[in-house]
Amino acid sequence: MLDLDFNALQRKVKAELERATARRDVLNGIVSVNETTQTARKKIVFAGHDLKFIRPLLSRLEAENRYDIQIDQWSSHSVHDESHSRKMVEWADVIFCEWGLGNAEWYSRYKRPHQKLIVRMHAQERKTIFPKRFTYENIDSIVAISPYILEEFRRIFKIDSEKMRLITNYVDTNQLNRPKDWEDAKFTIGMVGVLPSLKRLDLALDTFEKVWKEDHRYRLVIKSRRPEQVAWIWNNADERYHYQAIQKRIAESEWSGNVEWSGHGDDMASWYEQIGYILSMSDFESFHLAVAEGMASGAYPIIRHWNGAETIYNREWIVEDSSMAAERILSTQPQEESERVKQFVENRYDIETVYEEVVSLMELEPVSVEGA
Repeated sequence: MLDLDFNALQRKVKAELERATARRDVLNGIVSVNETTQTARKKIVFAGHDLKFIRPLLSRLEAENRYDIQIDQWSSHSVHDESHSRKMVEWADVIFCEWGLGNAEWYSRYKRPHQKLIVRMHAQERKTIFPKRFTYENIDSIVAISPYILEEFRRIFKIDSEKMRLITNYVDTNQLNRPKDWEDAKFTIGMVGVLPSLKRLDLALDTFEKVWKEDHRYRLVIKSRRPEQVAWIWNNADERYHYQAIQKRIAESEWSGNVEWSGHGDDMASWYEQIGYILSMSDFESFHLAVAEGMASGAYPIIRHWNGAETIYNREWIVEDSSMAAERILSTQPQEESERVKQFVENRYDIETVYEEVVSLMELEPVSVEGA
C-alpha cells in the first residue's frame, strides 16, 4: 500500500472539510437572504477541452437558474478560439477552468482583477508543463479531486497550500439507485472504460478467467469504446499490440462467450442494473469515478491498488493482484453488501454535497491582485 503518513493526511483532510463547512455556511447565508432583494446574477464561464466530468454540476447550475452561464469549449489541451475566449474575459464574473491545462494558463494570464478564477485539476496535469506556466497570483482556488492528488500537486508544483481545495468527484446517487435482478447480477462483473492500456484489461481478463474456471455462470461485461475506434490508440504501436493480443486471447479462449462489449454510451444507470461487481484493475487513477458509480448502483467494488485508492475507498475493497481479486469475487455475496456500499457513496460523494461545495467556492470574493 501507499507509504504515507495517514494521520497527517487525515488531519489535512479534516482541515479541508472544516473549510468546506465554512464555505457551506457562507452559501447558506447567501441563499437565505430575503427573496425580495434583487441582485445581479453572477456570470460564469466554464472553459476546457473535456467537460464530461463537470456536466452534471453544470446541468444543475443551469436548472437552478441562479447564474448566467457560458461555455468556452477548447479543441484540445492548448487549442482554442482566442477571440471567443477574450469575449468571455470581457463578460465573466467567475471563470471555472475544468482541467489545469492550456485553458488555465491562458485565463490566469488574462483574468481581470474583479474576476474569480477557479482551476479544477484531475491527474494527467502532473505529467504536463502547463501548471508550471500558470500565473498563480491570479488564481483564486485550485481544486483537487482526491487527497492524494491534492498532495501530489502541492509536492510537484509547490503550489501555495492556501490556494488548494479538496472537492471530490461526485455521483448522482438517486439516478443510479435502481433495482437489480440479483439472480443474474451476482454472476456479472462490470468494467467501465478499458482504454488506454494502463486500465489493464489484461489483468481484468486474468481475474475473470480465474473466476470462470470456478463457476461458468460468471460473465464479464465491458462498457467502453473498442481500441480500434480511438485513432490515437490504434495508431500507437504499443497500444495497438496490447489490444490485439487481448482480442486474440479472448477469441481463442474457452470463455469468450462470457465476455461482452456493451459499447460506449450515456446509458450508465440502466447498464449498472445488471452489474453485481464493479472491477478496477488500473495502474493508476485519480479517483476512478466508475467505481463510485457502480457502488451507488449497489455493485460490490474490487479495486486493484493504485496510489491514493485507500484515501477514497475502504481498504477492504482494495486488492493487490488478479488472484486476490478473483478470490474476493468468489467469496463475496454482493447482494448482502449492496446497501452498505450504496450508503458509503451517498455519505461521501453524493452530488448534492459536492454541488454545495462548488457553489460556495464560486461565491467567495476573488483575490485582489491585479491581472496581467
